[in-house]
Amino acid sequence: MAEKLKNILYIALARRADSVPVASFGKSAHVETVTKLLSSPAFSNKATPGKNIRLINNGTAIFLLSNQDNLAAIVVTADDYAERTVFGGLIPDVFEKFSKKNYKWQNCEANSLSKKFKSELK
Repeated sequence: MAEKLKNILYIALARRADSVPVASFGKSAHVETVTKLLSSPAFSNKATPGKNIRLINNGTAIFLLSNQDNLAAIVVTADDYAERTVFGGLIPDVFEKFSKKNYKWQNCEANSLSKKFKSELK
């Protein structure tokens, strides 16, 4: 999965309210890291809408941003990937494309929209 990804290693969209990922795509090596982040008590407390969060973890950078709908985007990149590119372009673009699809993500099962949204996440 995601053999062509170089600097952007993993992208996930999750409900902030219950920390459930609704769509994800990327290298499977990062699934555990994102799962731990989503299950941490700090996730729902610190991932407030509009607050840019960047963490460094084992040579990667993890970016987190929630929107007003309480949908959170988590992006794992190479540790030197430009923060402005992720927060200023990539995440807003993913939110916009996801919103236009009108998915019923508020109550869906974990990762149930991954296949439907895969082409946009690629």
